[in-house]
Amino acid sequence: MATSRRKTKTKPFTFHVEMRPIVKGRPRLGRRGKVYTPERTLEAESKIADEYERQRGPYYDGPISVEAVFYAKGLDVTITPLEPEHISSLRGDTDNYLKLLCDALNGVAYPDDKAVMIVRGEKR
Repeated sequence: MATSRRKTKTKPFTFHVEMRPIVKGRPRLGRRGKVYTPERTLEAESKIADEYERQRGPYYDGPISVEAVFYAKGLDVTITPLEPEHISSLRGDTDNYLKLLCDALNGVAYPDDKAVMIVRGEKR
């Protein structure tokens, strides 16, 4: 990410990425015991980051809200700055908390967490 980007605290930013969305691949263990991220995941992450920078997305330095809509051929993302009262004492990433919660309820609340359609994100 470019560090020279100007900071914005008041305006939401929406951008579109033209690509078929994929799920994040699980880390893999290589033949020599080294853990690596699958190439497909790295390529998708790079495409999203490159598109954000190409569309001149701002750099947010405080709490934010991220909303995403996933389509078969692309995704729309809106990042909105939040007021300081949204800062939490929890240290983990929100998406990782949600991933654990959704995985924990597999077979209990639903057959598989693939059934989850909205978590401040939506798939259409």
